[in-house]
Amino acid sequence: MRARNDISMHFLKIRNGYFSFFRRSLRILLFILIILGSASIVSFPLWYWAIHGGHSFTWSVLLVIGGGGLFFLGKKVIRPSGVTGGGDSTGGLSLSILQRPALKLVKAVAALVSVYLTVLIFASFQALWGIVALLLTLYLIGLLFFR
Repeated sequence: MRARNDISMHFLKIRNGYFSFFRRSLRILLFILIILGSASIVSFPLWYWAIHGGHSFTWSVLLVIGGGGLFFLGKKVIRPSGVTGGGDSTGGLSLSILQRPALKLVKAVAALVSVYLTVLIFASFQALWGIVALLLTLYLIGLLFFR
């Protein structure tokens, strides 16, 4: 009788192990399907917009990048009231280790976007507007990197 219980317990553990494995597999599959579905909901309209409305898509992306750059630049420059430096006087908000590389990346992207826009203005408009854009770009790059 005891041997029969040991064998049935052994098979019960094996069966429960397979059920557990299949439950985990189905959860992982469901998670992957949710990720694919949400990625499709976001990426397909953006793809359609990029294909059929290239100029508006380009300008929208540039505005988002520029807005993000201004946000991070403003976050560094503006110090909210009541915030102490915590012993670290950086002159602005204290940045964590992860924010410093992100800020450098945003600065580099902002500089590249401004150079790109300057080249576009030189190619599209008169040389006088290109010179004005070049001076503004040099000023922005100076503010971003040398201030």
